Amino acid sequence: MEADPQLCCFTNKANESPLFLAVRKGTPSIVHCILKAYESGVSPSFQGTNGLTALHAAVTQEQLKDKGVVEILVSKNRHLIKEVDAIGWTPLHYAAFTGNVEATQLLMESDSSASYILDLSEMSALHVAAYAGHTKVMEELIRYQPDTCDLLNSKGQTVLHSAILGGQGKVVEYILRKPKLTGLINEADEDGNSPLHIAVMYKEVDIISILTADHRVDKAAVNKKFSTAIDIFLGQKSKEQGTIDSTVLRQFGSCVGDPFLQQKISDDFNKPETSEKDTPGTSAIEHKRQKSLPNFNLVVTTLIATVTFTAAITPPGGFKSDGKLVLSEDPFFQVFQIFNLGSFMIAMLAICSESTLTRLLSIQITTPAVLIQYSIVALLAAFMSATMAVTPKHQRIFPRKNPFAFLFCIIGTLGLVLALIAAYWCFGTIIQKLREKHMSRR
Repeated sequence: MEADPQLCCFTNKANESPLFLAVRKGTPSIVHCILKAYESGVSPSFQGTNGLTALHAAVTQEQLKDKGVVEILVSKNRHLIKEVDAIGWTPLHYAAFTGNVEATQLLMESDSSASYILDLSEMSALHVAAYAGHTKVMEELIRYQPDTCDLLNSKGQTVLHSAILGGQGKVVEYILRKPKLTGLINEADEDGNSPLHIAVMYKEVDIISILTADHRVDKAAVNKKFSTAIDIFLGQKSKEQGTIDSTVLRQFGSCVGDPFLQQKISDDFNKPETSEKDTPGTSAIEHKRQKSLPNFNLVVTTLIATVTFTAAITPPGGFKSDGKLVLSEDPFFQVFQIFNLGSFMIAMLAICSESTLTRLLSIQITTPAVLIQYSIVALLAAFMSATMAVTPKHQRIFPRKNPFAFLFCIIGTLGLVLALIAAYWCFGTIIQKLREKHMSRR
């Protein structure tokens, strides 16, 4: 520098000046050395890549905060404050994004009008600070220029929208606490979406809780598609075919809009119609098979009911002379009676509900086809239990001498396990439906 101060005016092939490289590397001693060129009447280059300047780089360097680099750069060239890079960001945008409060204060003291500069997406430094979650930077920007709260991006979104898009719950709470920012709470973007709409669209559950807990938030606000926030929430759950979170529903309150109700009614009334019509590509044979399926189910359930009824009045082992059952004390016979009765009752239930869905306490449980499956499983368990009941006891316990007895033991055990699993699944379904109905009433 002493030999040729003009060297600090050149840039490399990447358009990087020596000053920019020194700042980016975080070497304040070299920065101060290059800036001494001003004493020789030479103005060093501040240029960097993609439209960046040395000041852009300085506000993002943590190690330069206490070295006075930002201050000396501004003092040497105040025009750098409003210089924008390839995406339209000023040094103030970068200070807001990194949360550099000291640099923000210095830039605003030097030229607070920089806070009104918007990037290519029309985002102000305040939008960026809100998106990144830096409330202290926001406080400094608002303190110097309160009007920046009214700035909108290219989509007509406020800083509150920006905070929600960034998932910054603390920033949302900060805005709700500030009386001067009350006007942002229900302000809609160009699509009519309020901050609550945006929170629901991006599934920010914590922010939804924060907003709905504030009485000033309009939960019934509609966007340009005439949808409320709860409409969007329910629409998302409908597409995902997931369980609706009752906690979130209670937070929204009773503010379901007309579009959701219209869609719900349309879906409910179209379901029977679409199920009766042939889908594209359905053959005549397939259509005939579907029409004959109810008759087939009726025949199967009638056969099961007949077999189980016959087995009940003519039990395995027969009767004693006194009219008592021969195998009444046998545990396998008792299991046979339970599953035989269960199979008969399920078959009768399937016959009675062949044309409608089975309901218990107005809750849809299952269809006749599924009931037939339960009945067949119970019938299988009854058959295996009866087989074990008429097998000699010593062959049940020690089946090694008779492989057929050993085989019957295994089959009987599997039958019992399958029947128990089916019963457990059936009762589990009933309990789940009851629970869902109870939650919906709440």
